[in-house]
Amino acid sequence: MKSKPGITIIASYFLLNGFYMAYQLVIAALHGAVAQNYLFYNFVPIVFLASGLGLFLKKGWGWNFTVLSAGSCFLLGLLKAAAYLAQDNDIMFLVKGGVDIFLALCIIGYMSRRTIKESFEKSPISLLSIGTFFLLSGVTHMFTIQILDSIYRMIALFVGIVLISKAKQQLRAQGDSTTLG
Repeated sequence: MKSKPGITIIASYFLLNGFYMAYQLVIAALHGAVAQNYLFYNFVPIVFLASGLGLFLKKGWGWNFTVLSAGSCFLLGLLKAAAYLAQDNDIMFLVKGGVDIFLALCIIGYMSRRTIKESFEKSPISLLSIGTFFLLSGVTHMFTIQILDSIYRMIALFVGIVLISKAKQQLRAQGDSTTLG
């Protein structure tokens, strides 16, 4: 099956961003600095690279990771906009947040189209992995602004529970429910 141009564009976007973010982390490490203190930010390049590769290979886990990546960008865009309103009043927070939100909505909208979604197989194990990632990130401290940190934690825990439940349903439908007890 021939790949759709939108999938190729999104896959290229994620691969380029993943390589660029990995490059930034390596350069920061070589100079003795830590790019980000938070575990979440250090996994972003891996998730972006996995998204792009999975889309090029037309794998279900690629679709899952792409939606995860876009959803995370959407959430971070909202948090940047909230930081603009709550604390810094630096217009760049609002601009960056707006761009993140716009790109994330475009990607999620495109990937959610029935014809696109059906071209990828279901991948309950990747959903289980992503859900676990969200649960773990929901119990870590992410932001210095307490209200933003609390909101992020609640959203991450909720998303993690929903994804793990969906993965269990898919595994049961495949007859593999014995792997989860």
